[in-house]
Amino acid sequence: MAMVLAALLVGILSSWPLLREPVLAVGAIAEQDYRAPASAQVIDRAALKARRSDLGVRTVVHVIDGHQNLVLVEALEQSLRELGRSIVTDDLAVPPIDLSQEELEDQQQLQGDARRAWEQEVLKAQQRMLAQGLVASISEQSLRSAAQQQLFTLPEPQQQVGAKLLVRSLLGQTNLRPDPDLTRQLAEKLLNQNIEVIEVKAGDLIVSRGEQINSRQLDLLDHFNFVPRRLQLEDWAWSFGEAVLGSWLVVQGARRWNPRLQPQHGLALLLAMALVQGVKLWLRAAVSPLAVLVPPTFLLAEVMGAGAALGWLAVASALWPFPMDNIGLLRVLVAFIIAAIAALIAGRQRSRAQLLQTAALLTGGALLLQMLTFRVAQQMGLSVGLLSSGELMGEGLLMGAVLLLGLNLVPALENTCGLVSRSRLLELADLQRPLLRRLSKEAPG
Repeated sequence: MAMVLAALLVGILSSWPLLREPVLAVGAIAEQDYRAPASAQVIDRAALKARRSDLGVRTVVHVIDGHQNLVLVEALEQSLRELGRSIVTDDLAVPPIDLSQEELEDQQQLQGDARRAWEQEVLKAQQRMLAQGLVASISEQSLRSAAQQQLFTLPEPQQQVGAKLLVRSLLGQTNLRPDPDLTRQLAEKLLNQNIEVIEVKAGDLIVSRGEQINSRQLDLLDHFNFVPRRLQLEDWAWSFGEAVLGSWLVVQGARRWNPRLQPQHGLALLLAMALVQGVKLWLRAAVSPLAVLVPPTFLLAEVMGAGAALGWLAVASALWPFPMDNIGLLRVLVAFIIAAIAALIAGRQRSRAQLLQTAALLTGGALLLQMLTFRVAQQMGLSVGLLSSGELMGEGLLMGAVLLLGLNLVPALENTCGLVSRSRLLELADLQRPLLRRLSKEAPG
């Protein structure tokens, strides 16, 4: 009976947002006059959403990539070496650029210190151009003009050759990379400037009876709790049934993995599921998938086995009470991978100290994998929002803190559910400990 109630609780928490659907919407007809009960300033959500969407696409802050600078400098140095070899009369090397007869003769006259000084001027000109930022879409004519301006102190033939080398090494290249942290800071700064608000005074008419409701009026009605709610029956029933079925599958999978599973063990699985669903529902978009998926999976694998934990993880990752955007799906994917790894390595530690070491390694792995995944997604052009590296690190550290707290609560879980964790069993059976080794010799069995 307790397991049935726990499964119903999981279903209710998973489908709770569908229990109350706004009756009024943009374009609906007002059935009565609505007046503001108090003065207020309400944010125009439609304008804010449009502004946020526009900023997310158009606002990108770039910084100079030092590694790319080194690559471009190396390319120019290579061209200078090739040019030096090609102007030697007894060498058949092809010059890296096309030279006129006047330019070729001038290059052949540049020898020793004079040539090294000219090469240094060309390299310094490239450094000045790179320090200003280089875009890949600049035209060849504009790039050549900029190179000539940087070399204006040199004689005409040397200036032309240097400009050709700079164009050859820089055309179609860029030394800029997007910076998520600065982009997010700029977007927030621009977003907070001139936020559109709807001002209303007490007694002002919001919408008249029979009038079509627009988005600004709906924001005001929702602010003053004039928007009634109703049950979205069909979608709610589907979501509720999906959650209850998932709960049943979790328990059946755990029993298949461990036929001696007791009812209180299945209840622990469902209560953990209900707790996670409640946290998701409470925090909504602010929830950290790493913090709500990895620690429970690791603890369940430690006390009930990897099979039961992986089944629990699959259902907990699939049941999400609210829609997910690209960045949310990517975060759930990273959390699923880390949690699956945690489930597979659980039960191999021979002491509580090793459990704590594993928790620290999982935290570091989560940080690296999440940052790497988001960097790759951004380079592939996927829209993953403006989540900063600081927030990614904060999620990983939060996961580590929750995991350490859960490990300290393992003894209480063992006493409550009548289980013994695998690390505890291995610790008791560890023959490497002097006392146990002596007992095994003097009193075998």
